[in-house]
Amino acid sequence: MNSSYDYDIVILGAGVAGLAAGVAAARAGAHTLVLDGAPEIAMKVKGEVIRSGNTIVEKVLGKPLPESIIMGTSKRRRIYSPTCKKEMLLEPETASLVIEYRPFMHEVARTCVEAGANVALNTRATELLLTERGEVCGLMCVRAGAPTLVRGKAVIAADGHSSLLRQQANLPSPNVCSAYKVIVEGAKIPEPDVLEFCLLNEPAGAVWIFPKSEHSAECGIVLWDQNPGAQHADIRPIWEHYRRIHPVLTERLRGASIILTSVDRVIFGGLLDNFVRPGLVLVGDAAGQVGARGASGILSGLSMGYAAGAFLGEYAAKEETPPSMAVMNRCMESMKDTDTWRLLKDEEKAGTMTRTFLYEVLKTNEEIDNSWEAISEAARKQ
Repeated sequence: MNSSYDYDIVILGAGVAGLAAGVAAARAGAHTLVLDGAPEIAMKVKGEVIRSGNTIVEKVLGKPLPESIIMGTSKRRRIYSPTCKKEMLLEPETASLVIEYRPFMHEVARTCVEAGANVALNTRATELLLTERGEVCGLMCVRAGAPTLVRGKAVIAADGHSSLLRQQANLPSPNVCSAYKVIVEGAKIPEPDVLEFCLLNEPAGAVWIFPKSEHSAECGIVLWDQNPGAQHADIRPIWEHYRRIHPVLTERLRGASIILTSVDRVIFGGLLDNFVRPGLVLVGDAAGQVGARGASGILSGLSMGYAAGAFLGEYAAKEETPPSMAVMNRCMESMKDTDTWRLLKDEEKAGTMTRTFLYEVLKTNEEIDNSWEAISEAARKQ
């Protein structure tokens, strides 16, 4: 490798997208480093449902998903209107797997290291480094309180919805919504194979219950108001309010104990169409590469991260200089030429149309209930 660089590929963020990028880059022969400011992998509660029959998990892990990580299989989804007077039961063609997120992420991290990448936690990035021509060529970081310079031919930004690198590269932000996620034990789940979604109004949003067993579930609430004030408001009291009064939550969580919580921001639409700069590509939440109808971002993050890592890893393992804008545009096009990208675009359109119809056209709970048959028919066609 060119002695001017410490690594071929530097990746900021050890989430699903960043670790998948690390796996792919290392497999392509690139000297790869994955950085993260957190003290451990998978600190937050994340959506723990993935589509069964996917190919990306086995592609990343190099083996089928371990049975020990799968907590259950869901073949049905039930959606309630805001009043809970109306509901629909959907039976998708493809079942969903409810997984344990932390053990899954540890498996991905193990695969990343086994592929040859280095992973460094407790390392916070503070600034992009640029060549004289304006190409990204590394990161200024802080580790153990000391400034550290990490030079790389290319940088992959997988640093989440509030991406520092995206801001410094003057790229736009995706649509971010406030969310609160919890893991509960001691719940009363009558149908463990059914994912439940409860629509909310005033404020607009949704509550979900993803069963792991008859007594355990991942639950949460998301509000779709994207105004800055709403995004930074404390959402926990709103969750507690609905936990007390919402008929479905009250029934499911009566006597349950919350054992893990996470205040978060989640992506609902806002998929970036341009997410590269010379030497820099955004992946995962940083680029809005998450399903806009509330679908899990695990698979899309894995897919987009792996595609970026494979392309740039192959480039950097052979070339001596940072990739130009022309090379980065080819990287971006390779990511867009995937089934995952096409699915994300379709979901973005469908999700925007659904929320506009529910909360801007119909507006009131009564109007939503009166139109429930049409809403249900449209949902079954998606």
